[in-house]
Amino acid sequence: MERWDSESFDAVLSDFRRRFDSTKAEEGAIMATTLAYVLAERHRGRQAQILAEFRANERFQRLFEQGRLERDAARASNVAAPVPLIVGPQ
Repeated sequence: MERWDSESFDAVLSDFRRRFDSTKAEEGAIMATTLAYVLAERHRGRQAQILAEFRANERFQRLFEQGRLERDAARASNVAAPVPLIVGPQ
């Protein structure tokens, strides 16, 4: 997350925007436009203020970490559970 906030990441997003734009496809134009908006808003928009408030709030950080731990535990239990192999009609 820290990398996203760094000014140096602007270059990464700008490169992706340029590459999408150079495809000359409709999908590329949409992605290039989206990235242009993200670049314009990420440091000065309300989103930047919300993220700064979120990162400064210890309660949010604890809840976020709790959610991450629960997600990781759920993933681990799904990986450990054997997947039954069903072949043909039962």
